[in-house]
Amino acid sequence: MLVGVIVLINLGRIFWVWKTNAGYEALVGNVPFRQDTLLIGVLGAFIKIHYKSIFDWFNRRGPFWISMIGFLAFVVLIGYIQRDKVTNMNQYFWTRTIAFSFVALLITMTMPFLENKVHGFSSPKMNWLNFIISYGSKLSYALYLYHLEVLGACRYLWPELDKQLWIRNSLCFTVSLIISILLYNFLEKQFLILREKYYPSLKPNAT
Repeated sequence: MLVGVIVLINLGRIFWVWKTNAGYEALVGNVPFRQDTLLIGVLGAFIKIHYKSIFDWFNRRGPFWISMIGFLAFVVLIGYIQRDKVTNMNQYFWTRTIAFSFVALLITMTMPFLENKVHGFSSPKMNWLNFIISYGSKLSYALYLYHLEVLGACRYLWPELDKQLWIRNSLCFTVSLIISILLYNFLEKQFLILREKYYPSLKPNAT
């Protein structure tokens, strides 16, 4: 079912771009057409639970480095295409269609090795980095949801900052981070508390 939904979302995105020639910016923040990236992560978790042999196969240096090199090459390629204008992404059909699922798949393929072979920093001197990584992961979903809205508001209110990208991006990151902290502490965390209170069996690592 997961694979079917992921495929359907990609087909819908392909059809929409083919029919309307929608630009990259119309797709990158489009929630219905971006659910495939989240579902690929869910698929990875499903494989870990129900198909341990497949998960263990990716828990090796070979598959990890192939996936990691593929991901880094993808980042370099996208950076080269964008250069100073995100609208450069509109020149290619694949950057507006299958690229989203492709990069999510590459990242998911690195997870088994990272989870099992890369251990946390044990030195007390590294506690600050452990905190950034662990707390940052809690804020990541809210950042994912709202960073484009913050960017759009910033570009609408202060269009002149488009010529000073480091100022605009720093401002957008700061505002997005504040919103994410508020959402996590006053909304998401409260639902997690209720879940653990009424449905303790659903708590991660409860077994």
